[in-house]
Formats: sequence, structure tokens, C-alpha cells
Amino acid sequence: MSVATLYNTNGTALQSFTINATEFKINLRNYPAGIYLLKTADGKVARIVKK
Repeated sequence: MSVATLYNTNGTALQSFTINATEFKINLRNYPAGIYLLKTADGKVARIVKK
């Protein structure tokens, strides 16, 4: 089990997730189009682009 946090490009934490699997889905429906960063507790960062 791991924790990940979704950030906007200003560095504001938007939402935290507990990850229990190697794959998971994030619902970005309530967020505007833009670039988001998903950072895991071990320091890995994934860039997400919502169009």
C-alpha cells in the first residue's frame, strides 16, 4: 500500500490517494484542463495532462 498526492502546477495539493494495486484510476472530472503532477510517497512523479 502506498500514498500518492495530486498537485496542480502551482504546487497546491488537490487530493490524496491510497494505492492498493499496481494500476489505478484517478477521476479528474471536477478539475479544469491543465497539467497535474502525481507524486508518490517514494518520490516518484507522474505528469498528467487533462485536455
